[in-house]
Amino acid sequence: MGIALRGFARSQQRLQRMEERMHRNARRLLLREAHALRRDIIAGIRSQAPGGDRFKQLSPVTIAAKGSSKALIDRGDLIRSINVSEFEGGKIIFVGVNRNEQNQDGTMLEDIAVVHEFGTGPGAEVPIPARPYLRPSMREWRKVGPQRFAQALAKSMGVQ
Repeated sequence: MGIALRGFARSQQRLQRMEERMHRNARRLLLREAHALRRDIIAGIRSQAPGGDRFKQLSPVTIAAKGSSKALIDRGDLIRSINVSEFEGGKIIFVGVNRNEQNQDGTMLEDIAVVHEFGTGPGAEVPIPARPYLRPSMREWRKVGPQRFAQALAKSMGVQ
């Protein structure tokens, strides 16, 4: 006596296609969220209040030297360097300043980004206060991004 199972191969193929579709949709939707975060970071710099946290004002000496009271904005190199990058075939999505980006003077923009995000600290030759622009934007994104992603993925898979 035995039991014959039929249709297993067909079910396995359907599950495989569903898995592939889910991965493809997840990658596309993650990229969409990453670009939304990038836009929020840039908007925060331009408004001088990323994530609703106002930047500390520039010193009068700095304003006179650069001719503007806008923090983190001079020629726009830092804003232009904020990118979305994919690694490991889309398994990792990076939003920020890539290591190899340079400004017009050849200065590594990653170094500039770190100084602005965290400041120079006590004892620095030129003290620069922290003006976080990535962390506040990420904090605000975390309030809505993961849920928005999950809902969009469920919808893309026909699960409501």
